[in-house]
Amino acid sequence: MNVVKCAKVVAAWLAVALLSSAALTACGTLEVGVEHTPTPDRAATATVSALATENARLATQVATLAVPTSTPTPSLGKLAYIQGGDVWVKALPDGEPQRLTTDGRNSKPRWSPSGEWLAFRKGNYQVWLMSAEGNDAQPLNEGATVDAFAWAPADDRLAYIAAAGLQAISADGATPVTLVPPSLPDHGPGQMGRIAWSPDGDWIACGWQEWQPGQPLTYQGLWRVSSDGEQLAELYVSGAPEKGDAILAGWSPDGQHILFWQGEMLSGSILADGVPLYSLPADGGEPVQLARQLASDARPSTDKVLAYSDFVATAPTSAQVAVTVGAYRATWMNKRVAVVEAGTDAISFLTTEDLAAFSPSWSPDSTRLAYVAMPDEGDLVGGDDARLGMMERHVWVVNVQGEPQLQQLTDDPAYRDERPLWSADGSHLLFARMDAEGGASLWLIPAAGGEPRRVVDELTPLPGPAPGWFGYYGHVDWDQLFDWWRGPIRAPEGIAAPTPGPSPTPRPLASLTLTPPPPTPTPTTVLTATRTYTDTALGFAIDYPAAWDVDGVQGASVWLSNPATSGEERQAINIAALTEPSLEAMLDNVGREQLWALPDHGRVCPTGRARGPEGHPAAGARGPQPALAGHHPAKPAARSRIDHRCLRRPRPGRGHPRHLATRSIRRTEPFSSAMRLDIKGNAQSRSRG
Repeated sequence: MNVVKCAKVVAAWLAVALLSSAALTACGTLEVGVEHTPTPDRAATATVSALATENARLATQVATLAVPTSTPTPSLGKLAYIQGGDVWVKALPDGEPQRLTTDGRNSKPRWSPSGEWLAFRKGNYQVWLMSAEGNDAQPLNEGATVDAFAWAPADDRLAYIAAAGLQAISADGATPVTLVPPSLPDHGPGQMGRIAWSPDGDWIACGWQEWQPGQPLTYQGLWRVSSDGEQLAELYVSGAPEKGDAILAGWSPDGQHILFWQGEMLSGSILADGVPLYSLPADGGEPVQLARQLASDARPSTDKVLAYSDFVATAPTSAQVAVTVGAYRATWMNKRVAVVEAGTDAISFLTTEDLAAFSPSWSPDSTRLAYVAMPDEGDLVGGDDARLGMMERHVWVVNVQGEPQLQQLTDDPAYRDERPLWSADGSHLLFARMDAEGGASLWLIPAAGGEPRRVVDELTPLPGPAPGWFGYYGHVDWDQLFDWWRGPIRAPEGIAAPTPGPSPTPRPLASLTLTPPPPTPTPTTVLTATRTYTDTALGFAIDYPAAWDVDGVQGASVWLSNPATSGEERQAINIAALTEPSLEAMLDNVGREQLWALPDHGRVCPTGRARGPEGHPAAGARGPQPALAGHHPAKPAARSRIDHRCLRRPRPGRGHPRHLATRSIRRTEPFSSAMRLDIKGNAQSRSRG
């Protein structure tokens, strides 16, 4: 038994009882007696062991925190892109690619505002809808032809043009609503051109044109219709055909102005070289030409803008519009990025004359612009000069406020960079790249600079002629190949965001009877293997033998050569401006006329007789030429609206002409009045000798 005698009681804990003897002596005499042997304290042992384990864990955690780790890249939305002619989707930056179609006939994918649906073109005529997972795929308009189509800015509602007029349908496949019928009030039957939703989703702007059978264009103008179809108003009469038609470019971000291109005359060639850009009050009034003060600059025609969607970009938070100014269809010269104010002619240049710059893209806060640029070394025409010159095209960023400060983001000489786009948070830029062989891919780069990373290995097939690197004078329509859903809609500062409606429940479209597109007439001579040259500016496509090469494009002429004959066989195809307002009239003209080109490059007459520059019969012309099988013999025509400026160059040393037999004409999304056409034909050569 333990006995403690002291003037006062010292603490009862065993640890205190084991104090030093010096301290205890001060209290008096300490007597200790032990009656039995103490047992081990297992609880204390377990506590010590647990403390040691915790100490080791904490030491490991501290060591881990001492090592710096990279910050994970935030979600950057998702891509829809075309690879091998099929639609693929991928979450950015590191998602697994998912293939949604398998027929190889698809292009122009477009995300709905919610990111839950995709619209895309299948073949030349159809537009399809499907969910982002690839389910519920169905064609619009019962599988019949659809021209232009566009999603509303906030709702999963798609507007499109069909034979029944301007239609709108929700993504869940509810019954389409007709917003504009095929005939307007106080107007005759006509055709709708481009369409564009207002930023708030309340209105749709559209082009409208009319004609009488066999007659020229009689009317063209811009209209707007409310999203419910209840209100329809004419905004602008273009004055066509005496003037060029008004080609819709879009809306200002505040919804107060509508932008459009218009030339002084109706001409596909003039349009291809650029026309003025105008701003029209959204409720009608007098249009204002943007950048018109540039007409007196030292370099002529800098007040012209090429009619490409990526040459005009509206700022997210202001009335400013970034434009690429500069006449001539080649994108490697005389192109500058500038900022204009919608509704005024005020302008500020952001790039210098020594650079050929285009494809401006606004940052989300409207303080910076990304674009692509290369040294302006004059007209490279085509061939290796153009291909190598465009390999110097790279991504740049410039601040819009204050003195322009240029920053080059990419500089890899192995790639040509194009079509930069900002992420929703402004942290990254997505852009397209093309290597020296014409292989296209998509890349991401931090907006502050850094190493780019490839996110899509392949975009195929490239739009435009073969080789695809040329595009149309250096311009590639990348919007045919990919679309970027950057996340839910955000309200820009100072501008109210459109209010999204309820997200539709995915379900199959209403029961449809699929109608195949109109058949293409069978050609006299079937080409077993062909490639297609597509002219996006003049709006036509030509099939040609796959064994041949496209040497280049000059003016409206496409030069072809046969490598098997060391280039001895060469052909120049020129289809400049087909201005017949009705499809039937064009088919009739092409069906009964044979178009020839002789060694002196004489023009071709509707009678089939080739004539020299002065109107006299050209050398080698012996009257009307025989028609191809399946066509009527050529006969005089009272009027022809086909520009017959040369079609073929004969083989050197031969007087025999070559000819182009146009087999079918189909109308796609109208580009400019009746000039937005696809002309698919077979390039046939007469036997040598």
